[in-house]
Amino acid sequence: CVCVCVRVRARHLLTSQHTVHFAMLHGTLHTALASLACACIAVAPSCSALDNGAARTPPMGWLTWQRFRCHTDCDTDPENCLSEALLKTVADHLVADGYRDAGYTSVNLDACWWDPANPRDSQGRLQADPKRFPSGLAALVTYMEDRGLKLGSYAWMFNAAHLDGPTFLDGTPEGRSPHWQTDIDELVRLGIASLKVDSTEVAAVTHAFNVTYPELGVALGSAGYAGVYTCSWPAYEMYHGWPIQYERMAQFCNTWRNWDDIQCNAVSQYNSRTCWDSVESIIGYWGGAGHTHTDYDRFVAVAGPGQWNDADMLVIGNADHPFGGNASSPACVGGPVGSTLSCGSLTLAEEETQMAMWAVFASPMLMSHDPRLISDASRAVLLNPEVIAVNQDALGRQGRPVATPPPAPCSSCWAVAADHAWTDAECPNLGISGQRTMGGCEAACLQTPGCTAFNFAAAGGAGNCVLRGCPLPAPSSTADPTWSAVAWNGTAGPPAGGQGQVWWRPLENGDVAAVAYNPTRSPIDIALNFTTFKMSVGPGVAARDLFMRSDVGNFTHGMTAHGVAPHGVAMFRLSATPSN
Repeated sequence: CVCVCVRVRARHLLTSQHTVHFAMLHGTLHTALASLACACIAVAPSCSALDNGAARTPPMGWLTWQRFRCHTDCDTDPENCLSEALLKTVADHLVADGYRDAGYTSVNLDACWWDPANPRDSQGRLQADPKRFPSGLAALVTYMEDRGLKLGSYAWMFNAAHLDGPTFLDGTPEGRSPHWQTDIDELVRLGIASLKVDSTEVAAVTHAFNVTYPELGVALGSAGYAGVYTCSWPAYEMYHGWPIQYERMAQFCNTWRNWDDIQCNAVSQYNSRTCWDSVESIIGYWGGAGHTHTDYDRFVAVAGPGQWNDADMLVIGNADHPFGGNASSPACVGGPVGSTLSCGSLTLAEEETQMAMWAVFASPMLMSHDPRLISDASRAVLLNPEVIAVNQDALGRQGRPVATPPPAPCSSCWAVAADHAWTDAECPNLGISGQRTMGGCEAACLQTPGCTAFNFAAAGGAGNCVLRGCPLPAPSSTADPTWSAVAWNGTAGPPAGGQGQVWWRPLENGDVAAVAYNPTRSPIDIALNFTTFKMSVGPGVAARDLFMRSDVGNFTHGMTAHGVAPHGVAMFRLSATPSN
């Protein structure tokens, strides 16, 4: 009998716009579904396509990308290039420094682990760059397993520049790569424990989302792959304005990337965007910005054991090693090197914010830092057992803010990639006067309720922030003829200054994790009302501060977090008590 889950989920695919062909069904989809030879189909109508037991809590580990990216020059920089030696060093630190025992058990390769000129061995199997990974991936898997760790890898759904590499489609309509089954079998043979399948250039292959991601998930399961399957599915649907199909993702993927990639260095698209800009925009999206109310409820509800919304990497611990020399750039938002809004990293308060919010999000927690250089204070944030316990809570409910922001009217925010200090006249009501690049404009737009995307136009680098799906045209003129300016059209704007946010997440034992978050640039007090958390408060509530690692006291109806740091949080675990 063909796998029950394959048949049930394959039938569901008939409702899509595409005809789907599953090679493992040994015939057309209709023939397989019509077959009555296997009476077991009806007994498991709700099983998952993967059904592999993976990611019952959000995956935790370490990822190469944000810290080391595609740094492949091992001749001039052997200690920091993306290589077998680097990953072994990271693995040793994960064990020696307590990360593994805290739950960070995977070491994950992102892009650039292969040699583009020589991606396959003599048998046609994918191979790591022989120069940078001389022992091969199988030996690296063994190295990790000997230390109680797992190795994860990366592939593309489609990338025209790497058709002979780890890409599953060939770019033609409905066209699989000739290496489709070979690569799936090789992943299983190697013992790869997690696989991220990105969608670079996938706009040219529109069926990749709703057809091929599910098809690949089924094929992996059929081949015996029991690891985590991460899909870059919703982020790209959002970019193209297509409906995001959360429920289908949950049927076929263990985790899926949402919203923008986190960025901490000057790359062409983001143009000197700070780490905090990026973290702040992700928090905004997870809080409802960019969603309709119905869509946001679906976004929150879909998360659970084995299926997680992925907020991207933790960039905690990079203060001593700025990304790409970015901290010395005159275009850095926030001032000179050493300022509290350094371009290359987060402040300690911002690091606590990312850790707390990712825990409340129930997001995978994949660190991307250099463990050889991290400070003791930043390491303590990453290893905080009480915050990790919230992230790993077995109930698996995703948290949300107490109040979802209301929809906003259509507006657009325009900027360019130029070293121009904005003025209040050019960018009113956004609170970004004196900042220099479109990163600040993007962050402000994405914080606006109802924002659906920040799009970058090809000509002149102009950026358009789309709210409620209806962008306004570019301003006809600006104060600067080179477009080194920004204009805000419409009445929408970010929340009034001085306001904090309260987030909450229900936990398995009836407790509530609560975060008082300060998005402003000044310390503020933030009140928490226990009745808004839908918890049974009884006669009292005991509050424990998870970063101070101490009990705060017992309260009745609420409490106040005093002096929450700029861009910082106070995080509590609240438990009903028999006395107040």
